[in-house]
Amino acid sequence: MSQPVPLFDVTRNEDTAQTTPPVLIADTDPVLRRVLATVFSTAGYSVTCAEDGQEVLELVQRQSFPLLIFSIDLPKVDGIRLTRALAERDTFAVCLLLALPEQLDLVLEAAENGNVYNHFWKPIRDVGDLARAAARALEQRELRRRNAYLLTELRDARSELKALHARLEQLDRVNTLGQMTQAMTTDLEKSLAGLKAYAHYLRERLERQDTEPLNARQMERIQAYMQDMESSIARCHASVQSMRDYVCPQDDTPGPVTVRTVLEDCLHLLTPGLQEQNIQIQVDFSGEIAPVLAHPHRLRQALTNLILNARQAMPGGGTLLLAITALKDEFTGKETAVQVHITDTGTGISADVLPHIFEPFFTTHVSEKQLGLGLTVARQIVEEWRGRIDVDSAPGRGTTVTLTLPVCAEVAVPVRSGLLQEQPAPSQKAA
Repeated sequence: MSQPVPLFDVTRNEDTAQTTPPVLIADTDPVLRRVLATVFSTAGYSVTCAEDGQEVLELVQRQSFPLLIFSIDLPKVDGIRLTRALAERDTFAVCLLLALPEQLDLVLEAAENGNVYNHFWKPIRDVGDLARAAARALEQRELRRRNAYLLTELRDARSELKALHARLEQLDRVNTLGQMTQAMTTDLEKSLAGLKAYAHYLRERLERQDTEPLNARQMERIQAYMQDMESSIARCHASVQSMRDYVCPQDDTPGPVTVRTVLEDCLHLLTPGLQEQNIQIQVDFSGEIAPVLAHPHRLRQALTNLILNARQAMPGGGTLLLAITALKDEFTGKETAVQVHITDTGTGISADVLPHIFEPFFTTHVSEKQLGLGLTVARQIVEEWRGRIDVDSAPGRGTTVTLTLPVCAEVAVPVRSGLLQEQPAPSQKAA
């Protein structure tokens, strides 16, 4: 086996200050090898020559060759197996094949197995065409490398963005938990105060049982008190359970979710705080609505954020209207999406502020020490399920936030272009 001898050292392009890539030329014809080596070395490439496919494989084990020019019928390791081996070793290495016209089938098979940029028929009549094809092949290789690098950067950026969203979602959950805890504490305090009063009355009355036996009317009153106590205990237990479900969700698997059920869970958790702020709640959940595909606890977090945002818009009290509607295919009549409309009678949002409401940490409630993550996290959660959030607002007429989610594929027809039409939000019943 002959030893590979680079005819010229690697040169540098003074304009770009980049190293000229090495080229490997392999053919059984020594005259053709020398002619090609002379042409490419004159063009500034660093050329290495080989006589057979086995030698080519040994060379690429020791050095990387961006461009390889070799005959399809090399001995020991033919061009088909060689292109496959080169593609497995270096996905960016490009090959130019040399073959006879009757070897077209071999060229096509090699192209299917490796990175073949082009082929040339022997005898080569214009070496200049081969040199120009080599330059274009290297340009294509560089484009592929850059695209691969950009794709890697994009994947890394998406991973970092996903991790950032997860941290923001957790931060928003903690912030929301603080707001709900304050309202729930007040509700529990009232319930416990009632239980304490009932217990005090029952203890005193039982102490007088020997001297003042209970009559039928007093027994009925005690039974009523006991029922009130059971109701208060059940309400306290439900509040604690709802809070625990919000903080420590048990199921993180997406599946068919009934929006009404999730929205009712949110109301059960948030109603004490809304009532304490003198906010009346009106709901319109009439009609059967198809389920959507979502994570139950994450959808609960998104809806909780939107309701809390509406509460913050009504510091002096007002009306909160919650409605669920369905979008239907105009041809089949089947549901394609579910919409949740959350309307408040607050001060509204000005036109200059509206474009910024989904920006992280943007808030108009600075005095209330809000983080400004509620709408950001809610939109992020909804968009993961191909949904969207729209906001319609103006100063003096309140705000309507519409959350739209596609229904589950098992029960829906495909959402075709133009079929997901906007429907008017329900009118404010207490405007």
